[in-house]
Amino acid sequence: KKPDQPLDQYLLQFKTVLDNLAAIGDVVPDNERVYCLLNSLGPSYDSFATSMLKDPRPTFRDLIPQLQSFEMRRQLNDEFQQQQFSTLNPMAYITEQRQRTNQPRFTSNRRGFQAQTRRPTDPTSPTPQTQNRDLPSSSQRRRMTPGERELYKNETCQICDVPGHIAKICWYLRGPQAAAVEEKLPPALANLTLDNSLTENEWTADTGATNHMAGKGSVLNNLKPYTGRDGVIIGDGSKLSISGIGATTLKQNNTQISLQNVLYVPKLTKNLLSISQLTSQQPINCEFTNNNFFVKDRATGHTQLIGHRKGDLYVLKHSPAAYFSTRFTSCSSDIWHQRLGHPQETMVHFLKNKGLIHVNQNGYRYYACLVDEFSRYMWFFPLRQKSDFALIFLQFEAYVHRQFDQKIKILQTDNGGEFVNRTLHTHFVKTGLIHHLSCPHTHEQLGMVERRHRTIREHGMTFLFHSGLPLNFWVEAFRTAVFTLNSLP
Repeated sequence: KKPDQPLDQYLLQFKTVLDNLAAIGDVVPDNERVYCLLNSLGPSYDSFATSMLKDPRPTFRDLIPQLQSFEMRRQLNDEFQQQQFSTLNPMAYITEQRQRTNQPRFTSNRRGFQAQTRRPTDPTSPTPQTQNRDLPSSSQRRRMTPGERELYKNETCQICDVPGHIAKICWYLRGPQAAAVEEKLPPALANLTLDNSLTENEWTADTGATNHMAGKGSVLNNLKPYTGRDGVIIGDGSKLSISGIGATTLKQNNTQISLQNVLYVPKLTKNLLSISQLTSQQPINCEFTNNNFFVKDRATGHTQLIGHRKGDLYVLKHSPAAYFSTRFTSCSSDIWHQRLGHPQETMVHFLKNKGLIHVNQNGYRYYACLVDEFSRYMWFFPLRQKSDFALIFLQFEAYVHRQFDQKIKILQTDNGGEFVNRTLHTHFVKTGLIHHLSCPHTHEQLGMVERRHRTIREHGMTFLFHSGLPLNFWVEAFRTAVFTLNSLP
């Protein structure tokens, strides 16, 4: 790679060579691709190449985004150093002029050397040479509009430390230099000025940010005040103050990723997710496509979080937490067993019978699904015990007769004990209802119901997984699944 050649152009050339070799049947192995690319970047990439060549080495596909992130950080550091040098160099020049003000100067005008002295000047006023060196001419100065004067009246420039404007329109940056600085602003940071809406559950992925940043303190945990003097410089050149440092958690489905050392910047209009800090704190990799970006486990490659493209930005939405509490006077026997220090079960039953504790009766372990063969409509009934089905069916038969003015004529089940018992057999004989039983180990004869059972379980578990709720909410999830399936055409 040539020193002045852009990295993207060199990567394109490198990829073209690999494609040409693959076209003639000489495919380069992945480890050789990584080794050749790292050793051809040049001395300015030695630190990056040394860290990447250590075991375990990344794949060629994972190496490219890390290399591009390193290049962007290197350009930002070089740009910052140039700005610092351009700011400090005139100060050093003025100091040097001040120190030599009272010293005699010798010149030669063909009459020998003559000593010349300067008139004392105000040390606070710069010399004409420094004024021409620091400030542009009046023709090169960009006049601020009235709107800009009102907008930036309380801002201080980071280059010249003069209030009333920002670095983006500073007079010290003139001509092509100002355009170059404006073009090199990170796109994600520059877009912060376009959309001022702040959503707590959205995090914008930023490859140029050095830290995670949040615009609202409500999304952070263990928030501590920040007493330092550092600030955050965003894309338009303005400087935002840091009020605190905290932590938060990104959650999607049942996957959680903790973020540490998150800066709380009240005036920030977006929650920024620093890709460099994320990949440094966690053993994960980030992969960007034209529409999405994926946060994957570095060892297994399993996708943990998925973000989507929103305009020119990549936004990650985390699922809101569903909070539930067991701090009620009525709860299950298991929770009372834990609250009372794990006593014997007989003690819990004794307290329950005495009325000293209230145990709810929501300990469902089974469910029954009744399907109408003609309309395929389903009814869902949770059961604490399988023997409860007899009472549930008698109530369901009365419900159908009252609401639909119809009588159930045939019931088809398997040979389970909850269906074949004295209570139901006596009722079937008394009412004339025909009870069909499937052959043993022949589930195909109940294919419609078996398929419905599988569909209900899949939909219910999907609802639980998506919401992040524990399994003890399976009754509500399965009931919602049945309602949804009945509503679909």
